[in-house]
Amino acid sequence: QAASNAIHTDKAMATWNRNTFGNDNGVPAGIVTLPDTVTDADYERIKREWKASYGGTQRRTAFLRGSSVTWQSIAHSQTDLDYLRGRQANRDEILNIFGVPVGLVSDNATEANAKVAERTFIERTLYPKLVRVQAVITAELLPFWERGAVAQFDDIRPTDRRMQIDEMQAALPVMSVNEVRARYYSLPPVPWGDVSTEAIKSAPLPETEKPAAAVLDELRAWEKFTLRRLGREDVRPFAVEHVPDDDAIEISVRLVAADDADAVKTVFREARERLTPV
Repeated sequence: QAASNAIHTDKAMATWNRNTFGNDNGVPAGIVTLPDTVTDADYERIKREWKASYGGTQRRTAFLRGSSVTWQSIAHSQTDLDYLRGRQANRDEILNIFGVPVGLVSDNATEANAKVAERTFIERTLYPKLVRVQAVITAELLPFWERGAVAQFDDIRPTDRRMQIDEMQAALPVMSVNEVRARYYSLPPVPWGDVSTEAIKSAPLPETEKPAAAVLDELRAWEKFTLRRLGREDVRPFAVEHVPDDDAIEISVRLVAADDADAVKTVFREARERLTPV
């Protein structure tokens, strides 16, 4: 309803433009003025011949007597009506009413403007709509299946990955392993996870826990697995079997911040040095 006026106006403009270039519409509407000396018979004949040669079914031509034969156009062209600018104004109004940023479809938008427009569309239009839909599903459908069940879509709002990594790096010295697992990985706590990651990193490795060849082989396999999938999203985690849990969580945390092959190799080289017997 809010967009109805703009939609009807745009539809009428498009229909008018189609009719302008449609069949039998080649001659614009106008006025033909004939001399006073033309007889009634000649006047009617000229009208018939004009309409047979130039008159269209959708055009209106007026015939007047007086002076010499002249032609005066009474139609408005697309230029006179600023047609394209008017349709663009209708488009912008319709897009704004439906929450679609103009920069998302504009030909003149730069890459930066297009990205901002896409983020704005997701955060302010698409995601709130998903929240409303999941609320309706939770309230009206799920009670028929299970008490207390809640419908929830994935959070599709864009996030600043670099900011998340910086935040994680700053939190590592003061957060415990379980806190890191819960906040950044949505993982359950582990019995040994009440100490900070810095404490695990600085703690000496007991002689009885120094890794065997299987641990080093697994580190090499993990490194190859990570390098092959570098830069890809939604990659399944590496299945750790031999690497101790405390070392595995530290490697996982550091890999989140490793954004190139050299950084990945550095993480695993330092892990092998730390786990290799002296």
